Amino acid sequence: MADITLSSAVRNNLLSLQNTASLLEKTQDRLSTGLKVNSALDDPTAFFTASSLNSRAGDLNRLLDSVGNAVQTVKAADEGISALTKLVESAQATARQALQNPAATTTAAAAATVTGGVTFTADDTAAVLSGTGGGFVADTAATVTGTVSGGIVADVNPTGTGASLGSDPTLVAQGFGTGGTDTITFNYDGGTFTVNLEAAGAGNAAAGANDATTVSINIDDLNGAGNGVTQATVSDLAAAINAGFGGEIDASFAANALTIAGDSGSNAVNLTIQVDDGAGGGGAADQLLSDALGFTTAQSGSANGLTTITAENALINAAATAGESLTFTINGQSDSIVFGNGGGAEVNSLASLSSRITALNGTSNTGGAFSLAGNQIVVTAGAGTDGDLVITGGANALAAGGFSSGQVSEASNAAITAAAGQQLTFTVNGNSDVISFGASDASNEVSNRAELVSALAAISGANGNSGATFALTGGNNITATASAVGDGDVSVAGGAAALTLAGLTGGQSASATNAALTALTQNDFTVNFGGAGAETIDFSAIASVGQLDTALGNLVNGTGTRTATGAISFTGANTSDNIVVGGTVTGTGLTAVTTSATAASTTNNAERATLEAEFNNLRTQIDQLAGDASFNGNNLLNGDSLTVIFNEDGSSSLSVTGVTFDSAGLGVTAAATDSFQSNTTVNATLAELDTAISSLRQQASTFGSNLSVVEIRQDFTKNLINTLETGAANLTLADSNEEGANTLALQTRQQLSSVALSLASQADQQVLRLF
Repeated sequence: MADITLSSAVRNNLLSLQNTASLLEKTQDRLSTGLKVNSALDDPTAFFTASSLNSRAGDLNRLLDSVGNAVQTVKAADEGISALTKLVESAQATARQALQNPAATTTAAAAATVTGGVTFTADDTAAVLSGTGGGFVADTAATVTGTVSGGIVADVNPTGTGASLGSDPTLVAQGFGTGGTDTITFNYDGGTFTVNLEAAGAGNAAAGANDATTVSINIDDLNGAGNGVTQATVSDLAAAINAGFGGEIDASFAANALTIAGDSGSNAVNLTIQVDDGAGGGGAADQLLSDALGFTTAQSGSANGLTTITAENALINAAATAGESLTFTINGQSDSIVFGNGGGAEVNSLASLSSRITALNGTSNTGGAFSLAGNQIVVTAGAGTDGDLVITGGANALAAGGFSSGQVSEASNAAITAAAGQQLTFTVNGNSDVISFGASDASNEVSNRAELVSALAAISGANGNSGATFALTGGNNITATASAVGDGDVSVAGGAAALTLAGLTGGQSASATNAALTALTQNDFTVNFGGAGAETIDFSAIASVGQLDTALGNLVNGTGTRTATGAISFTGANTSDNIVVGGTVTGTGLTAVTTSATAASTTNNAERATLEAEFNNLRTQIDQLAGDASFNGNNLLNGDSLTVIFNEDGSSSLSVTGVTFDSAGLGVTAAATDSFQSNTTVNATLAELDTAISSLRQQASTFGSNLSVVEIRQDFTKNLINTLETGAANLTLADSNEEGANTLALQTRQQLSSVALSLASQADQQVLRLF
């Protein structure tokens, strides 16, 4: 071809057409393959980068198959756990249903028992222990006498002295006799004495008889002439009072003052003087007349002519003593003497003290006596009783009576004092009570008869001696009586003097008796427990149910008791001993025979047996289900494990550890034959099932977490493959729009090149025209 010569135009057009054809071929190749880089010649960098990305995407895509298998394997295990949980819950329901049915009835082996038909219920006669020949004399009553030196002094009779009246003024001059009939009334010593003062009259001043109640005085005509020359004076009034009321009221006029006093021979009481002007108005007019005698309002402390003069006693009526009291307490009952001038029951004189003491006798303290002896207070508690006497009161009141604060006097008993320091101990049915004797009221000591009565009453029914009573009889002997029900053995011990005092002897005892037991005379009654040897009960020595109980309680190889109905009963010590009753048994209600023990037996509950079988069947289903929870030959519930690889070089993976969740692996043991008959075994099974449920729930959580991780990695891998393939496509894929446009342009260009080549060829053909 080198010998062919082309023109420059043809050659250029030919070259252009060849290039266009080459470009068109390349563009058509891109359109047909969809790739702009089909080989390393197209774009080495893009070609090899895209190849690497596609290779990794292919590797990951192949791993997705194993990841998908792993997901299904874990799902199979999780579904298996859900099914196992339901089976275990069914087993729980079965066990609980078993508990709702009665357990097996077990009749335990019973020891041999022999019970008689004759009953010994209560003793016919209670035990009584009574003293004889002894005796507690009556108490000497407690007495207290005040010790004031010389006794409480006698009262000073009330005396009142009026103000100065000058040299014996007449009564007329003092205002008497001007307003009608004036009177002077004296209240003293329980009596009322009146002086009538007349303005005019025929008589002289009248002198009444001693103890008269009324005296009349003509105040303006003392000599009886009626001429008014001689008038009665204050000293005349005093003489008339003495003449009329001699022995009750004393009056005198001396040193220009009128003095009126209670008679020294009378009891000391208050003296009241009431002056009345006769007009009936009282008030100021009466006071003026009272003032005329010298007894003023200021002096008397009263109004309307009332003048009160009080008797005085240097000891009782002292100001410091007023308002204080003396309290005498006898056997818990109290009475008081209150000192003061308040009236009523308050004492302000020896006379009122005597009256108060009289009032106290026979009141609340019927067992006490109050008196005055030589002006001293004497208090005596009632004879024959305890009569402890306690005196309390204010310091001045105690001093007035000659007593000390908290002074105590108690009754005494010569017979009891002789036993001071000794004791009496009473024992009833093994329970003991003690009475201690003493010379005074020491704690828990008896020093008089009344305290003894109280002490005996206190121990009756006490200290376990319910029903036992202790008393002091009318013959002054102590009697101890046991309850009428039961044995009631009674014994007494104590000091010689104490026993003699009670009429008892040391070691003295008494027992209850029972007619039915007394009638039994056999002394060869025997009982043999389990062949250990015959034991003898000597009924000839048993007279009460208490003694019978003691004899039965002394058996060594077995138990002997009285039943609730009182029958004799014997029971073996264990479930294998036979009981042999022998000897004379007449009257005991027993028969001389051999009695054997009873063997144990058990009766099962049929419903529980059925539920036991159901439970074991469910346990078998648990084993089978655990073996079926596999996928593609991998069973995570049967001990298999699983490793899931997530990247192409195996550096990223997850290990799922399998478990053995058959019945043994879950700790659910098979129910042994008849095991469901026992609540204890069923409860133990329920505890195993609770543990199995807990294990299943925990493992379900673990598998759920593993499944979540695998599914997340599966989604991640899918997305990563898409990313890798998209990246590779971005490097090699052709733009079909662009390549289409290029093809169209190249075709146009090819056509134009063909036309140009044709034109160039035509130019060369012009040479042919020359030929």
